[in-house]
Amino acid sequence: MRASGAGVGGDILLPCLLVMVWGLLLYHVLLMLVQVSNATALTWYNVKVSQTTLQSNEVLEVAAVNDLVSAMIGSQNQETHQLFCCTDTGTCRFYDVIVVAGHDDSANGPVEECWTWHLVIPKCNYGGIEYEDGDIFVDNESCQSLQCQTGEMVTLKERSPANVSLLVNEGCVFIEPTPMTFDNARNFCKGEGGDMYVAGNFKSLQEYLGTLNVWVGARSRAWLDGRPVDIDEWYTNEPDLSPDYCIRMRKYSYNPHLMFDQLCTTTYPVMCQKGVWYS
Repeated sequence: MRASGAGVGGDILLPCLLVMVWGLLLYHVLLMLVQVSNATALTWYNVKVSQTTLQSNEVLEVAAVNDLVSAMIGSQNQETHQLFCCTDTGTCRFYDVIVVAGHDDSANGPVEECWTWHLVIPKCNYGGIEYEDGDIFVDNESCQSLQCQTGEMVTLKERSPANVSLLVNEGCVFIEPTPMTFDNARNFCKGEGGDMYVAGNFKSLQEYLGTLNVWVGARSRAWLDGRPVDIDEWYTNEPDLSPDYCIRMRKYSYNPHLMFDQLCTTTYPVMCQKGVWYS
């Protein structure tokens, strides 16, 4: 009977000891958070992050509280130490993942309880201009499409035509030589990170086109930015078709490029501009 009683007591004692050990570890982690926050001027926030996200972004693993404290103190100067998570065995890992306070991936599958020092997603500063997270723009020197991603400027992995060039005071433009309908041409330009070209300087447009006949960003007798096509931009006797027709640039005889009404289902090359979007 005594042996049986001892066995029952052991079954109860082991879980109690585990709870005590885990509670003690949690107490030390919380105490450490307070100490580190005071020492580094960082405040750490509880978040729940997808295990899938964490798997490919681990930076550092530490097995001792002192090592974790050292890593946390250094995290304010190490951009990769954005987030840390600890297991019930006492092992903690740092990750190069930026999430903000209150982040919760629970709806997307298994998560880990972690800590982040980001209260808001950082912005980007490029060329003296501040961009919000997710903003996309075009660098008018390199004609590359860039996006602000959690504080860093990232070059978008999109197809970039080899013939993109900088049109002075206008932006990054290119001609796609494949003949397309007007609607397909506009969708193509949007897929390249921009829209059909709308002339800011009509003379520059005429000089750029050379001998090409192309769709430009104009239809229904107006540019896509809402400006009516100027009378001096039309060819003689144009417009002569329905008001809802599309518009192409055409070089006729010895005249410079001028604008002609055209059925929108006709196919022509298109002139696009990167980094612009019209309604």
